[in-house]
Amino acid sequence: EEAYKDDTADQEITDQENLRKDVVKEILKTKPKRPLSEARQTESSQKTQKK
Repeated sequence: EEAYKDDTADQEITDQENLRKDVVKEILKTKPKRPLSEARQTESSQKTQKK
């Protein structure tokens, strides 16, 4: 019975990890390809080049 409880807990953890991965995938889908920090860096570098 104890072993069964451990298995159930492990399964719950795995489900949570899978859910988290799915959420991350969805976020990555909706996000622009470049991270915001990178986009800001390119913007600021373009501004300095114009000057």
